[in-house]
Amino acid sequence: MKNISFNKLSQIANSISSLQKEPVYYSGDDTFVMNIENASYDDYLRVIAQIKESDTSFTYSNTINQNEFFWAQKQSGYEGAYYIPSARQVRMVKRLYGELVPPSLTQKESFGRTKKLIQLCPDDKASNFGMGYILCLGEGHFIIYDGNGDSGDMAGKIYNYLIENTPEGQLPIIDAWVVTHVHWDHVTAMLDFAKRYADKVELKNILANFPALHNLYIKERGPNTDFYAFWWPEILRRFPTARVWKLHTGQRFSVGDVTIEVLLTHEDVYPATMYPNDSSTVTMMYVNGQKIFFSADIEYDTPCKLIHDMYGSYLKSDYYQVAHHGWNSEALYFYDDVDAPNILWPVRYRYWDMIQQFKSTQRLTEELNSGKRNFFMTIDEDAIIEL
Repeated sequence: MKNISFNKLSQIANSISSLQKEPVYYSGDDTFVMNIENASYDDYLRVIAQIKESDTSFTYSNTINQNEFFWAQKQSGYEGAYYIPSARQVRMVKRLYGELVPPSLTQKESFGRTKKLIQLCPDDKASNFGMGYILCLGEGHFIIYDGNGDSGDMAGKIYNYLIENTPEGQLPIIDAWVVTHVHWDHVTAMLDFAKRYADKVELKNILANFPALHNLYIKERGPNTDFYAFWWPEILRRFPTARVWKLHTGQRFSVGDVTIEVLLTHEDVYPATMYPNDSSTVTMMYVNGQKIFFSADIEYDTPCKLIHDMYGSYLKSDYYQVAHHGWNSEALYFYDDVDAPNILWPVRYRYWDMIQQFKSTQRLTEELNSGKRNFFMTIDEDAIIEL
């Protein structure tokens, strides 16, 4: 293994003499993260100036609720920095190899006005909740989030929905498949789909950001080594022409006339060791003037509080995908910020009594019974929502 130099990151930190320098953390896929605490906006500008100093071929910036983000493509890899005023923190990300996700993943600006979101109900034999969504863009184009586990025939269900919403004689085109985290009930349907249907669809882009295995709690490493060792490599092998993009906080890109904004990745949780749920990639999707907040499975207080502190009322959405299925979750930190009239709740009826002990579930159940919000649930069947 070749030696990896941290000189550039060290130079940036050393140039800000008033700040405490933190260690550099390896976050997987040739990527390194460093935080500078007690930072000001001027410190952020100095970091950006440092990044721009050498072989920058492409840059873009973004502001989300006073949080500022900057990304630069380099000849080899890319660098990014963002300023989080609520935490008085500058966070730097450096990837040694790879390309930044482009502003648009498609050439066409739209595939039709009508959009349909399908919330997939996991098979009743599943030993976990599962989560999967298909957004039908029109003209046989799709965005998929996760896809559930492989109990039953989830892969077949996904494929059938693609065929039903694709013009006759055309291969379904999955413009973006977003994978939020490594848990089997979110990825193994994709694995099964890859084995059975890879030659029957066109998958153009895979988007994800997974932590290095050693950053997961020890008791969670064993159950997830299959993902790193077998599942993910097999998925990529079955889709050799798909572009694989690593998502980072603050990035924004479009798929046709749908925009996806990345609000949180596991890189924001460093230096803490985490459970896989808290390595979830959290996104906001903009569809036909509506906002859909996908919180994936963020569960414990560190990422949940980060979401609240960084974004607050910016999270106000039309649809909210319930974090970690409403089970054992600290999502109440940001639930009132999202304040969505429509709730996407992936939960199976067989777990209903068990999860009633948790505050997040109690709050959701209260509002379900009172009719305060409109609930789309995976109790017995898929939910199909016109957007």
